[in-house]
Amino acid sequence: MTQLTIAAVNRRNLETLRRSPAAEISGALGDLGTFIPLTLALALRGSIDLRATLVTSGVFNIVTGGIFGVPLPVQPMKAIVAASLAKPNLPDGAPQAAGFLVGAALLFLSATGLIRALASRVPVPVVRGIQLGTGVMLFMSSTPLLIQSRLVSLFAALPLLLTFSFRQFPYALVVFLVGAAIGVVTLYRSQGGRDDHHDSVIPGWSSPGSFLGWFPFGDDARDLLEEALEMATAQLPLTLLNSVVAVTALSADLFPDVPPPTTTALGLSVAAMNLLGAWVGAMPVCHGAGGMAGQFRFGARSGASVMMLGVVKVLSGLVFGDVLVRFLGVFPEGILGVMLVVAAVELCRAGLQGLGEEGLEVALMTAAGMVAMRNAAVGFVVGMVWERVGRARDGGEEGRPLLA
Repeated sequence: MTQLTIAAVNRRNLETLRRSPAAEISGALGDLGTFIPLTLALALRGSIDLRATLVTSGVFNIVTGGIFGVPLPVQPMKAIVAASLAKPNLPDGAPQAAGFLVGAALLFLSATGLIRALASRVPVPVVRGIQLGTGVMLFMSSTPLLIQSRLVSLFAALPLLLTFSFRQFPYALVVFLVGAAIGVVTLYRSQGGRDDHHDSVIPGWSSPGSFLGWFPFGDDARDLLEEALEMATAQLPLTLLNSVVAVTALSADLFPDVPPPTTTALGLSVAAMNLLGAWVGAMPVCHGAGGMAGQFRFGARSGASVMMLGVVKVLSGLVFGDVLVRFLGVFPEGILGVMLVVAAVELCRAGLQGLGEEGLEVALMTAAGMVAMRNAAVGFVVGMVWERVGRARDGGEEGRPLLA
């Protein structure tokens, strides 16, 4: 399929927004079930600059939506986030340095064409298995959110069930607004209705200099680089498979009228986000099949959806600043959990699409290895071995590779 010019991409974005504005706005919120909890956790730990994260991820949303024309999410690098939360004495700047290393590796792979060569040799059932395994892991990660707010989860799930057949209903927008109202009321009541300057929810900059005050390499470079290299090594396979290869396949499935982003373009996109974001203390980010599936399920059909989300992020980071930590801290987790479940279901559905009996077997084994070891690289190896053993056993042809 011929690639569209940027002008043509944005004409389509604008036409889609005019045709169904509520659906595009709702779809923009489809990835918040992942973005908010992980971003908040790192911000509360002091591992990232929240304002830098909001501003840079918002800019990346705007740029990628305008270039690719599909709701391409900008979400946390989960392996790096998990390692950052698990290690209490992590050196300052280690998450950013890890993201920088992943970005540098992707820049090399993309610039040399190796990423395209690798993607072209991955059979579709293995990619589907990565999508399926990611969906299952998203579902598992939603469980704590659902349990902690059982009543809220129930009330958030009921309207979803009632409107499940009406996929254009802006469910995410409606429940997010309800959750925001609950959060504001909770925050106000926790302050006892006081309106003094320090305890109010009046927006403002609490520390204007912190936005540019983070350099990813501190005094103790050896410890920092060792930790960063360990986290980057765990993250790189997940990024290659779920943020590049799987996103290319999912975009082709969900948006057949739009040329899918190439693996090279996605690799360069993730590289640029982290090579730039690391210098201002932002959270390491990537694209992801799970986020795209969630945004699609809640109504997003063009890049306009994530571009609007990007504008909101940038304005929130510049205007509201660190007060967002308090607000996000009281946002109902049950609502985020339900949204995460829906994204997981949509991704699992995509992972099972168009597979015959043999392909389904490979996909299930790939997903099983990934979920069992909590590692996309393990699932990938299991899937590739299973696919080749099955092909040798049945004398069949190799599964159709992705178009890179």
